[in-house]
Amino acid sequence: MQIGSVLLLFVGLAIALVFMGFKVVPQGFQWTVERFGRYTNTLKPGLNIIIPVMDRIGRKINVMESVLDIPPQEVITATTPRYRSTPCASSRWSTPPRPPMR
Repeated sequence: MQIGSVLLLFVGLAIALVFMGFKVVPQGFQWTVERFGRYTNTLKPGLNIIIPVMDRIGRKINVMESVLDIPPQEVITATTPRYRSTPCASSRWSTPPRPPMR
């Protein structure tokens, strides 16, 4: 009976390690992977596999489109004396910046 419980414990530990190795990165984010504290690679959105004991997630970088609010401005045109425009600018990372390290 003792060997059966030890075997069950090791099987449970092995299953937990396998599930810890799968990481799901949400859309609009990229995660950096550190192996023993040093940057190794960047995980793209979707299902990724890492080595659970050696690798860990370092930073979660947001690469979604961001909207920059610009204060309203008055514009003088030829047809109407004054026109109030509300400009809007958006930016998006095409490639993420260099991974931030501590």
